[in-house]
Amino acid sequence: MRVIGQRINPSGRPRFQAELARGSLATVLKEAGAQSRAGADALDVNVGEGPKDEAAMMAKALRAIRKKVGLPLWVDSRHPEVLRAGLRACRRGDFLNSVSEHPEFLALLPAASRKGMGVVVHAAGKSVRERMQSVRRVAAAALKAGIPRERLLVDCLAMPRVLGPGVNRTTLAMIGALRKEGLASLLALSNVSYGRKRRARVEAAFLKEAQRRGLDACILDPLRSGFRR
Repeated sequence: MRVIGQRINPSGRPRFQAELARGSLATVLKEAGAQSRAGADALDVNVGEGPKDEAAMMAKALRAIRKKVGLPLWVDSRHPEVLRAGLRACRRGDFLNSVSEHPEFLALLPAASRKGMGVVVHAAGKSVRERMQSVRRVAAAALKAGIPRERLLVDCLAMPRVLGPGVNRTTLAMIGALRKEGLASLLALSNVSYGRKRRARVEAAFLKEAQRRGLDACILDPLRSGFRR
């Protein structure tokens, strides 16, 4: 299972947000180095809270991280214009996180293809059937843009457990459904424990079950002792 470090993300971290607002990359670089040493295979980069110009900060952060560590980088944003800016600072082996069926996101696929990048597919829908239909449409668009299936990772959409028992049945079922179609699965682990105490314990239990089903990659905190390699 590939481990993608999640710690370059200012969400819920006021001091980190304030640094980004000042144009400082101190925490970005500190987290990049720490996660690399902890054994992460790649680093997710999200600068979505704090900077006045998120797109410019994304490109700046990616270039600075590249000078510090040699790991593949994942450009992570909800805004297509930020992803587009990040693309310009990417290289072969990096990932675009993530692409949905929305035309503004699909329009980024040709540039990602030219760079030799991978793509995280955002699978929309409530049921396995709906999500797989969405995945097939995005995968077809990616292939048309020149991105082969082996460079796709599908986000199985982990949900907070506080929403109720069984909330992630569809999420876990997606792992097997994707495997049958030759597609790789991905989970953002921190989503599962949102709003819960003892978050590390909740995440470790869920990760174990996901790995049992054949999970291919996971965005997580590699500094937690339970995940350290």
